[in-house]
Amino acid sequence: SMAEPTPTEPNDSFYQDMDVSTSIVDGSKRGFEPLPPATTPERFQKMKLIMTLFLDKKTRDFSSHPALMQLTGEDLEIPLDEYRNNALHWAAMLARMPLVYALVEKGVSIFRLNGAGETALQKSVGTRNNLDYRSFPRLLQVLAPTIDMVDYSGRTILHHIAVMAATGGGGHVSAKHYLEALLEFIVRHGGTSLSRQTPNGATENGQLSQAGEVMTLGRFISEIVNLRDDQGDTALNLAGRARSV
Repeated sequence: SMAEPTPTEPNDSFYQDMDVSTSIVDGSKRGFEPLPPATTPERFQKMKLIMTLFLDKKTRDFSSHPALMQLTGEDLEIPLDEYRNNALHWAAMLARMPLVYALVEKGVSIFRLNGAGETALQKSVGTRNNLDYRSFPRLLQVLAPTIDMVDYSGRTILHHIAVMAATGGGGHVSAKHYLEALLEFIVRHGGTSLSRQTPNGATENGQLSQAGEVMTLGRFISEIVNLRDDQGDTALNLAGRARSV
């Protein structure tokens, strides 16, 4: 179609803000809706307690932390900011792997979305922290079952990596690292169920606590690589446009 955007024509998709009101994606690829923001004194207290998990980035053992001892897994999914990111979103963005392990162990769902329908994995590629700490392969071990999910704008993990490449300030270096790590992970583990890795590097028997099978490379290529977002852009469109802006 003559009306279809080309990789070098800017359209609304490249500059858009994530709008929660955009179309809902296929049910098989949707996660759990974000919990309501804190509005009662009790929930505000829980939110403040959750935020203390992030006070010391050197903490590696959260087993005796008050938030983990006093709150349930669902409590720990309370949104912490105006975008309705929860503790797992923030732990993934900040590359706090011990906290990621602790939250999932406690029962926080890896499928819980933020206000834009984004998973913790999608948020993790929006900063360079997981490049700086070389933690992205370990993060994939935990969040791999969400690789094939799309947000409320119809964007995949590849779209989010492409957007990171366009942010400037070395964003393309981070994006390249995330893309290479993602492809290597899928090639190695596609079609298998992973053992859950614990903070000390050991593994526990069985599958990821909330997970399924890691998607195969064939599925990734056929279902993710050419998937268009709600503005009609593939991840390649965004990446190509980023190089021309």
